[in-house]
Amino acid sequence: MTQIPQHHPMARGTKYGLVILATAFLNIGLFPITYILTPLFAGIVCGFLVVSTKRAVLGGYLGAFIVFVPLEILTAPALMDYLVQSGALTMAEIQEMILVFYLLLILAASLISILGATGGLFGSKLKRRRV
Repeated sequence: MTQIPQHHPMARGTKYGLVILATAFLNIGLFPITYILTPLFAGIVCGFLVVSTKRAVLGGYLGAFIVFVPLEILTAPALMDYLVQSGALTMAEIQEMILVFYLLLILAASLISILGATGGLFGSKLKRRRV
């Protein structure tokens, strides 16, 4: 009689990476619907899929960070144009602090990603309570 293996053939880290990637795609898909709360909802789904609380929080954070950093950087020129047209800053001032400007955008993306981490925590606690 043959014995059925008890482990899944896919490595544990690969499954976790795929959950993070799925969370990133969920962030992209939900963004037109829920806007700023998107990382929270995607993090809840990630936390529900990943049982470990630490992995759920990290997965929710990374899933949002992977999406929002490129989004912030790609929309930076439009933001610069808006700041110049509204009179808040001049183009010379923006050019002087261009590095700080992009670092602030990355910081903003990481702050939004904290919502994803919070969602991961909620999802993990929800899964543990349900089981």
